[in-house]
Amino acid sequence: MHLEALHDGALDQCQRLRLSPMAWSLLGGSSLFSDSSAPMVRLRQTLSHIGAAHGGATITQVVLAWLLSHPANIVPVLGTGKLDRIKESVGAESLKLTREQWFAVWIASTGTEVS
Repeated sequence: MHLEALHDGALDQCQRLRLSPMAWSLLGGSSLFSDSSAPMVRLRQTLSHIGAAHGGATITQVVLAWLLSHPANIVPVLGTGKLDRIKESVGAESLKLTREQWFAVWIASTGTEVS
């Protein structure tokens, strides 16, 4: 839901300098699962739809795959010590989102079409 780094030049600068940025709080401190606001519901539905298209991938896996798909080589910080959450997250590595799926997550996150 917080895509500022994609707009403010931060990721562009990292790519120019060949630095891998880190991303944390990928699930919004679990608000992605508990927030009932319209934007979060829209994002959850999109992530679930994409996960279903990938054989039942979880929302967590789709979020991680979305980050890993970015050419800036974003390094996700999981922020968990729970083995089951870590194992779930590893499954994101084999998820290859299409360009359409990547932008569907973008659109769901921002609530606006890409122009």
